[in-house]
Amino acid sequence: MFVIVCPDAITVSDDYQSLCTAIVRLGGLSVNPDSLAHLLRNALCPTPMTALINVYSLTFGDTLTIRTLLDGAPVVTNEYAFPYLSALSRNDSVPSTDTLFHLLCEAVDEHLGSTSEGVLMLSSGKDSTSILLALAELGRKNIRALTYVAGTANDEDDYAKPLAKRFGIPHMTVRLDNDPRYMNNLLIHYFENTPFPGLDKTQIPYLLSLDAGGVSNEIVLDASGNDLYMGHVLGKYDRVKLFYNVSHFVPKSSINLLSHVSPLTFFFKSRSETCFPGYYFKPSTIELLLGTCDLTQEYWAESDRNNKELDMFDFRIAIRVRHYDSNQVMLKACTAAAARGVAIEFPWTNEKLADYYFNLPEPERFDRNGFVNKILLRRMLRERLEYPDAMLGKRFFEFQLAPFMAAHRKFVIDEIFACNLWQSPVRTLVPRWYDSLSSTPHLAYGLNALFMISGWYNHSKYINR
Repeated sequence: MFVIVCPDAITVSDDYQSLCTAIVRLGGLSVNPDSLAHLLRNALCPTPMTALINVYSLTFGDTLTIRTLLDGAPVVTNEYAFPYLSALSRNDSVPSTDTLFHLLCEAVDEHLGSTSEGVLMLSSGKDSTSILLALAELGRKNIRALTYVAGTANDEDDYAKPLAKRFGIPHMTVRLDNDPRYMNNLLIHYFENTPFPGLDKTQIPYLLSLDAGGVSNEIVLDASGNDLYMGHVLGKYDRVKLFYNVSHFVPKSSINLLSHVSPLTFFFKSRSETCFPGYYFKPSTIELLLGTCDLTQEYWAESDRNNKELDMFDFRIAIRVRHYDSNQVMLKACTAAAARGVAIEFPWTNEKLADYYFNLPEPERFDRNGFVNKILLRRMLRERLEYPDAMLGKRFFEFQLAPFMAAHRKFVIDEIFACNLWQSPVRTLVPRWYDSLSSTPHLAYGLNALFMISGWYNHSKYINR
């Protein structure tokens, strides 16, 4: 849900398309200056903040309070109580793969409504594979499936394509088109038509998939959105980052001694920030780029203090789902669909489905000792598909970001240099990072963040400059 708070009106939007319409009606909005440092530090705005001033993004557990002062100026405060902490589960849902599948089918049918056409973003992962099964069960074979492949050993069409064929769902494999003219046009169109910058490292292949698939007048189905109630387990490296984090014991300025692409930065960032992937900028670099003091460190330090009583599982889900899943992963899908002028739906966020799964006995949701999540969902897929979840592991869209940034160096630099959000050091830093990109591919994260913010600021019709 989005809320636009202006002195003379409050607008509530339940979906992305109505939000876009509302912003246009207001004549565009100004960039939120507080958001820029957050975008440069972690490639996301912490909920409820957005990149536009007076626009708030609410997720599960957020309560926005709006008061009006005597001079008519609105004052906005936010309270947050995450509703899916383990202790809040009733543990009284009866485990049944049939019930789970029935509820998923209901959710998919409800989110599609009466539409006759749609597109499923299909990886070979558990979540999108389950939606494919539901589509087949519902007889919705007019829905197409799109799978992006990056030309790596982890490409997903080796499983997704034959599975779609097995159930009679039309399928298309999308590959990167690196033609400069095509890519420039695709991204300029995106920048012009998105209210927020999408900084997810797979934003570009998502855009490419919708464009190559010729998506128009269709509903896009995205399988994100169930980690918040199914249990979010930590991988081995994530556990190491959390366990050995020293942010509470060293001066905050210590992180400035490291390169922003050093893996050691994760041990010096706040515990909250260990929940976010990617190698973005340290405070001293952010201050050079923006010319203002970076206050993001204190924000995330407060987040650590507010959540210090949570165990590692609840801590990760409360932080990662609220900020990263909502304001990077799902935002990626929403902004890509908005740029195409099409609606997007997330069937796994269905309230009835979430209530059933979250209130299962914990061993049916996730295994704390084995660090395995989605237990009942895995069982459902094994029964109906003989799905090899252990062999496939976690599957997701993969994108070789560094080679892409290298291939489009001129376009990227031109957009960054044309953006007046940045201070003069950007003209020295960006070429330097580019010159080291081949030997240090993690530099692509920061370059991509600068590029996507710049392109959005330079072109978006939703910004009142």
